[in-house]
Amino acid sequence: MISIIIVNYNTEAYIKKCVKSIISNYELRKTEIIIVDNGSSNGKLEEVLSEYEGLNIIYLPENNGFGAGCNLGVKYATKEYLLFLNPDIIVTKNSIEYLLETITGDKNIGVCAGILLDENNKVLYSYNNFPDLKWEFKEAFGIGLKNTINKLTSREEIKKEIPFEVDWFHGACMLMRKDLFEEVGGFDENIFLYYEDVDIHKKIKGKGYKIVCIPKSKFYHYERSSVRESGFSKVYYYYMNKSKLYYHNIYSGKGKVLLIRLMFIYGSIFKFISLIFRPNKWIEIPNRIKQYLLTIGIHLNIIRNI
Repeated sequence: MISIIIVNYNTEAYIKKCVKSIISNYELRKTEIIIVDNGSSNGKLEEVLSEYEGLNIIYLPENNGFGAGCNLGVKYATKEYLLFLNPDIIVTKNSIEYLLETITGDKNIGVCAGILLDENNKVLYSYNNFPDLKWEFKEAFGIGLKNTINKLTSREEIKKEIPFEVDWFHGACMLMRKDLFEEVGGFDENIFLYYEDVDIHKKIKGKGYKIVCIPKSKFYHYERSSVRESGFSKVYYYYMNKSKLYYHNIYSGKGKVLLIRLMFIYGSIFKFISLIFRPNKWIEIPNRIKQYLLTIGIHLNIIRNI
């Protein structure tokens, strides 16, 4: 009934726990687990997962991006539904069943997902409306962003475990119909990392399907495990900004893209100046300078690769 696809890139410290949680909380006879190793450099995946049988592990010689890894996994999938999981996801009891009940019970639902929690059971930001100029302004300048995210993660429906519609889910955990995935062409492989999830939901919603969150379906998530570094993460900020521009070039038009570029250039300058007047944050200045310069360079189209 369901093919679970996990793309791994140097996340062996997490993926064993992920696989164990799937096996412990879902009937394996109903599923297949497909793991795509995206050119990991440590070569320990097979060793780490040696105690588990029946896993379909596909090795790639290089990292072609999250979306490309997922697309390859789908080519090996034989089930009707696709559950994409990050390797740092922990499945809980009945979480997969709740999603399957939802998507099989309504043919108008194209994608559904549960709530992502951190280790302290705090609801994580994992869904939103499609990004518009108002959202990009908040991200660029940091003004009102936390309040907006807090509103998203403290919705009354979550407390009452009532399903609700959104525009898109974080690619860390989402269930969709395989035939629909193939109909929209899968993930855009021009996007190496980030925004590939927003893009595919945009295509699916454009087909008239609903995107539904199921609050009683809960998963734990260790965020950004594959790009995690102490302090400044060049990979994160580079691909987040590059993918953002790619997405808006497709869906927002040249005029709005220019405004977005300007917002992130001036927003980075604004954030730096604000930081100077906050002595308790001065320890962050070296990493913040790297972040802001990288962001400005990308939006000025000076930095084209890392």
